[in-house]
Amino acid sequence: MGTEHDTDDLKRLAPTLASLPKADPFVVPEGFFERFPHQVQARVAKPAPTALLPVWMKRLALALPLAAALAGAWWLLRAKEAPAPEVAVEIPEAGIDELELLEHPEAFAALAEEGAPLEALAPTSVDLTDDELAVWLENESTDPSELIAEL
Repeated sequence: MGTEHDTDDLKRLAPTLASLPKADPFVVPEGFFERFPHQVQARVAKPAPTALLPVWMKRLALALPLAAALAGAWWLLRAKEAPAPEVAVEIPEAGIDELELLEHPEAFAALAEEGAPLEALAPTSVDLTDDELAVWLENESTDPSELIAEL
Protein backbone atom coordinates (compact mmCIF):
# COMPACT_ATOMS: atom_id res chain seq x y z
CA MET A 1 0.00 0.00 0.00
CA GLY A 2 2.69 2.45 0.90
CA THR A 3 4.90 1.23 -1.93
CA GLU A 4 2.35 1.94 -4.63
CA HIS A 5 2.06 5.48 -3.41
CA ASP A 6 5.89 5.83 -3.47
CA THR A 7 6.05 4.36 -6.97
CA ASP A 8 3.41 6.76 -8.25
CA ASP A 9 5.25 9.69 -6.76
CA LEU A 10 8.51 8.46 -8.35
CA LYS A 11 6.83 8.11 -11.78
CA ARG A 12 5.46 11.59 -11.51
CA LEU A 13 8.70 13.25 -10.28
CA ALA A 14 11.31 11.24 -12.31
CA PRO A 15 9.77 9.24 -15.14
CA THR A 16 13.18 8.16 -16.56
CA LEU A 17 14.38 6.83 -13.23
CA ALA A 18 11.12 5.00 -12.65
CA SER A 19 11.35 3.34 -16.07
CA LEU A 20 14.71 1.64 -15.27
CA PRO A 21 14.34 -2.14 -14.79
CA LYS A 22 14.64 -3.50 -11.28
CA ALA A 23 17.45 -6.07 -11.75
CA ASP A 24 20.62 -6.95 -9.83
CA PRO A 25 23.55 -5.42 -11.80
CA PHE A 26 26.15 -7.56 -9.97
CA VAL A 27 25.29 -10.89 -11.49
CA VAL A 28 28.22 -12.98 -12.80
CA PRO A 29 27.63 -15.29 -15.77
CA GLU A 30 27.80 -19.04 -15.14
CA GLY A 31 31.38 -20.47 -15.17
CA PHE A 32 33.05 -17.05 -15.29
CA PHE A 33 35.59 -17.79 -12.57
CA GLU A 34 36.54 -21.14 -14.15
CA ARG A 35 37.20 -19.58 -17.58
CA PHE A 36 38.74 -16.25 -16.51
CA PRO A 37 42.27 -17.44 -15.54
CA HIS A 38 42.61 -19.35 -18.83
CA GLN A 39 41.47 -16.38 -20.89
CA VAL A 40 43.92 -14.04 -19.16
CA GLN A 41 46.81 -16.47 -19.61
CA ALA A 42 45.98 -16.92 -23.30
CA ARG A 43 46.12 -13.17 -23.88
CA VAL A 44 49.35 -12.71 -21.88
CA ALA A 45 51.14 -15.63 -23.55
CA LYS A 46 50.70 -14.17 -27.05
CA PRO A 47 54.00 -13.10 -28.61
CA ALA A 48 54.70 -9.40 -28.51
CA PRO A 49 54.22 -7.54 -31.78
CA THR A 50 57.42 -7.06 -33.76
CA ALA A 51 59.42 -4.00 -32.82
CA LEU A 52 59.12 -1.01 -35.11
CA LEU A 53 62.90 -0.51 -35.18
CA PRO A 54 65.51 -3.26 -35.44
CA VAL A 55 67.78 -3.75 -32.45
CA TRP A 56 70.85 -2.31 -34.18
CA MET A 57 69.00 0.94 -34.89
CA LYS A 58 68.06 1.28 -31.22
CA ARG A 59 71.69 0.77 -30.23
CA LEU A 60 72.80 3.27 -32.84
CA ALA A 61 70.28 5.80 -31.53
CA LEU A 62 71.89 5.48 -28.10
CA ALA A 63 75.50 5.41 -29.31
CA LEU A 64 75.45 8.44 -31.63
CA PRO A 65 74.59 11.09 -29.01
CA LEU A 66 77.15 9.58 -26.65
CA ALA A 67 79.84 9.66 -29.35
CA ALA A 68 78.93 13.25 -30.22
CA ALA A 69 79.18 14.29 -26.55
CA LEU A 70 82.59 12.64 -26.18
CA ALA A 71 83.89 14.26 -29.38
CA GLY A 72 82.65 17.68 -28.23
CA ALA A 73 84.28 17.31 -24.82
CA TRP A 74 87.58 16.25 -26.44
CA TRP A 75 87.46 19.24 -28.79
CA LEU A 76 86.73 21.70 -25.97
CA LEU A 77 89.51 20.36 -23.77
CA ARG A 78 91.97 20.39 -26.64
CA ALA A 79 91.01 23.95 -27.67
CA LYS A 80 91.74 25.28 -24.16
CA GLU A 81 95.39 24.19 -24.30
CA ALA A 82 97.41 27.27 -25.22
CA PRO A 83 100.43 26.80 -27.45
CA ALA A 84 103.82 27.59 -25.95
CA PRO A 85 104.90 31.17 -26.65
CA GLU A 86 107.70 31.53 -29.14
CA VAL A 87 110.91 32.97 -27.72
CA ALA A 88 112.85 35.26 -30.06
CA VAL A 89 116.14 35.26 -28.15
CA GLU A 90 117.12 33.11 -25.24
CA ILE A 91 119.02 35.06 -22.62
CA PRO A 92 121.07 32.95 -20.20
CA GLU A 93 120.45 33.66 -16.56
CA ALA A 94 123.22 35.61 -14.91
CA GLY A 95 124.96 34.12 -11.91
CA ILE A 96 125.23 35.90 -8.58
CA ASP A 97 128.80 37.04 -9.30
CA GLU A 98 127.81 38.60 -12.61
CA LEU A 99 124.93 40.44 -10.97
CA GLU A 100 127.26 41.84 -8.32
CA LEU A 101 129.62 43.05 -11.05
CA LEU A 102 126.79 44.88 -12.73
CA GLU A 103 125.79 46.59 -9.48
CA HIS A 104 129.36 47.59 -8.54
CA PRO A 105 131.40 48.89 -11.48
CA GLU A 106 134.48 49.20 -9.26
CA ALA A 107 134.48 45.41 -8.77
CA PHE A 108 134.41 45.02 -12.53
CA ALA A 109 137.40 47.39 -12.81
CA ALA A 110 139.28 45.52 -10.05
CA LEU A 111 138.89 42.26 -11.93
CA ALA A 112 140.17 43.91 -15.07
CA GLU A 113 143.29 45.16 -13.17
CA GLU A 114 144.03 41.68 -11.79
CA GLY A 115 144.82 40.54 -15.26
CA ALA A 116 141.66 38.71 -16.23
CA PRO A 117 141.06 39.07 -19.93
CA LEU A 118 138.33 41.54 -20.71
CA GLU A 119 136.63 38.99 -22.97
CA ALA A 120 135.98 36.82 -19.91
CA LEU A 121 134.52 39.77 -17.99
CA ALA A 122 132.49 41.30 -20.76
CA PRO A 123 129.40 39.54 -21.99
CA THR A 124 129.75 37.69 -25.25
CA SER A 125 128.27 39.20 -28.36
CA VAL A 126 124.68 38.34 -29.15
CA ASP A 127 123.36 38.22 -32.67
CA LEU A 128 120.26 40.38 -32.73
CA THR A 129 117.98 41.22 -35.60
CA ASP A 130 117.40 44.86 -36.45
CA ASP A 131 113.99 44.81 -34.76
CA GLU A 132 115.37 43.27 -31.57
CA LEU A 133 118.21 45.80 -31.49
CA ALA A 134 115.76 48.67 -31.94
CA VAL A 135 113.62 47.38 -29.06
CA TRP A 136 116.70 47.00 -26.82
CA LEU A 137 117.92 50.52 -27.62
CA GLU A 138 114.45 51.87 -26.91
CA ASN A 139 114.27 50.06 -23.55
CA GLU A 140 117.76 51.26 -22.57
CA SER A 141 116.93 54.82 -23.67
CA THR A 142 120.11 54.88 -25.73
CA ASP A 143 120.60 57.14 -28.72
CA PRO A 144 122.01 55.14 -31.66
CA SER A 145 124.01 58.18 -32.84
CA GLU A 146 125.98 58.15 -29.57
CA LEU A 147 126.87 54.48 -30.08
CA ILE A 148 128.02 55.16 -33.61
CA ALA A 149 130.17 58.07 -32.37
CA GLU A 150 131.85 55.79 -29.75
CA LEU A 151 132.73 53.19 -32.34
